[in-house]
Amino acid sequence: MTPDPIDSPSSTAIEQLQAFGLSTYASRMYVALLRNGVSTARGVSEVADVPRTRVYDAAEELLENDLIDVEEHSPKHFDPVPARDAIRKLRQEYRYREATLTAVLSMLEGENDDESDVRTVTGRAEVVDCLVDVVRAATEEIILVTDGTPLSEDLLNTLSEAAEDGIQVRIVGDGGGNGDGHDDAIATHIPDVETVTRIPETTDIPDGKRLLVDGTQAVVTVSVGRDRSIDPTLAVWGTGERNLLVEMLKDALTEWFDDETVSASRSE
Repeated sequence: MTPDPIDSPSSTAIEQLQAFGLSTYASRMYVALLRNGVSTARGVSEVADVPRTRVYDAAEELLENDLIDVEEHSPKHFDPVPARDAIRKLRQEYRYREATLTAVLSMLEGENDDESDVRTVTGRAEVVDCLVDVVRAATEEIILVTDGTPLSEDLLNTLSEAAEDGIQVRIVGDGGGNGDGHDDAIATHIPDVETVTRIPETTDIPDGKRLLVDGTQAVVTVSVGRDRSIDPTLAVWGTGERNLLVEMLKDALTEWFDDETVSASRSE
């Protein structure tokens, strides 16, 4: 039974960290460091109920997950990343797993459907190329959901070319939102773009950049690591009107636009 978060914040935090995949000792160590600050292996063992012989194993696990920094003193000192950074990292891991699960479930569901296909693309440059290629294939409508990170110049130029060719371009989000010119980039490249700036908090689709083209091709990207200002490292690309990823995006996007229309309406 989950303890009352108010009565047992440490126990609850440890339990939830374990649910995200951390070991018991790593979870205890991170929570102890967050409560008590920088500590040595001896200090961790004393306050975190982690055997001295297992502290370095737990530290290695936390280091691999970007949840602590190690100060090379003698002895070593372990410094927890702030809670905000830890939550962001765990959220990104969840998004990565969700996107991967969406990909493999789409593959399984589409094995008997000749019109449905799903692929994964890894690597920053490759993900950008994937988004650009799918946009270039559009003939009717492009809907792009941004995630607060800038759109690449190649993607902006391709969206602009599509709009000039008479393809409807719709943007959900702000294209950057960090006040350094990215908010203006979309308006500059695509003056007549239709936008929805407020994204509903509740959605059935993975977070990240999300692209729906002609109601038959969908791409979801995932950024991994602390720095979300750089291009994402994984994309799941689904094709076919009955593809799981395509259907999920259609269902959500239909709710985000006032006219409740999405190109190539979902087949019943």
